[in-house]
Amino acid sequence: MKGATQKARRTLDSADATKVVTMDNENNTRQALTIVGGGAVGGGLSWLFTIAGGGHLGNLSTLPAILTSIVLGAGAGFIGVYVVANSDRRDLVRCLAFAVLCGFAWRVVYEGGESMLSKRQFGSEAAAGSARTESLAQEVTTNTAAPTQAKVVALAAASSDSLNAASKAGDPQAKEKAAQASAKALDALATTTQPEAAESVAHIATAAVLNDQPALALRAVNNLKSGPPTAAKTKALLQIESIARQKNVIAVTQAARAKQ
Repeated sequence: MKGATQKARRTLDSADATKVVTMDNENNTRQALTIVGGGAVGGGLSWLFTIAGGGHLGNLSTLPAILTSIVLGAGAGFIGVYVVANSDRRDLVRCLAFAVLCGFAWRVVYEGGESMLSKRQFGSEAAAGSARTESLAQEVTTNTAAPTQAKVVALAAASSDSLNAASKAGDPQAKEKAAQASAKALDALATTTQPEAAESVAHIATAAVLNDQPALALRAVNNLKSGPPTAAKTKALLQIESIARQKNVIAVTQAARAKQ
């Protein structure tokens, strides 16, 4: 009897839990539709505002223009609330007002969403580039006697790509990680006598200057000035000095200009 009672209770608990989940899903769906509706209203207002100012929506006639504005506004309201701003949806009235605003300024919302996705993509590319840079630096360091020309060139390319992507991502942590990986690349290049090493160092220094990493560029200059001077090192220093002068990075320009 007791076992049957416990089993029945578990069955009821499971049913209650399922009911709660179903109700939450229904509430979320209604909320999303309300926000989409608010965006659609904003899109309609955007069309009215455009017409009131004597403008038009492309080459569309009146009805297609209205429908286009409403659809774009609905999408912008949803994206703005749920993705771009990630608003606190417990305050539905505020979210609805924001959705209307997003629908009205649908072009800005789509451009902002596109920018956010681009930054995420660049962040992923920066992380992958930093990891590849560290891996190649380790390979060059452990084979200092004769690392292949391709490895030396690939190391500089990976380092530069990670610096470029991290800068476009706008993430300080990504920039720091890319700089640290590039510093390891410079240390690895300092251990090899490959003729391409100096040019690879200059390649990394150029990326550092272009992406606001002057400390890394100075490290590259010091790398080139260590050891006996060579024609390849001199050429690399001149290249770094030229790009640093163009970007008005005075410290790097002066360091590269000084004699070895």
